Amino acid sequence: MSSWNLADCLDTVAELRGTADALIQGSNRCTWSQLERRARNLAAWMLERGVSHQGKLAIYTYNHPAYMESVYSGFKAAMVPVNVNYRYREEELRYLLDNADAEVVVVHEDFAPMLARIQDKLPELRAALVVSERDEADLSDLAGAEGFERAAEDDR
Repeated sequence: MSSWNLADCLDTVAELRGTADALIQGSNRCTWSQLERRARNLAAWMLERGVSHQGKLAIYTYNHPAYMESVYSGFKAAMVPVNVNYRYREEELRYLLDNADAEVVVVHEDFAPMLARIQDKLPELRAALVVSERDEADLSDLAGAEGFERAAEDDR
């Protein structure tokens, strides 16, 4: 079997359909080329933090374009995306992230305070990307956190 993964398939779609819409949410649109670039930047951000091959990427956000960008970037970084139900309570969240050995969490700013409360009980967690609906998310309570948009837009 060859060494390709789903990111390679999505990269091919991005090459073929570059200017076509890939993600649409309300009036927000993202082309395939933009999606591939953002996923590449996010994957590089994760790899810079030393994530392991087949490490777990927890995605703890609403139905949002960042969800699909996270899945794509996880594939690019050879990580395994893990869906997190945003209705989980603290103990359920801790249990899931600990048992999944989550190394990175993409978290919506609404849920960042709960993640911060259990962060010290997650030995594998290296970093978090905070999805914000505002220009700047408050990252003060979450160690190793960076804004999702900043990481997605920072060409590496």
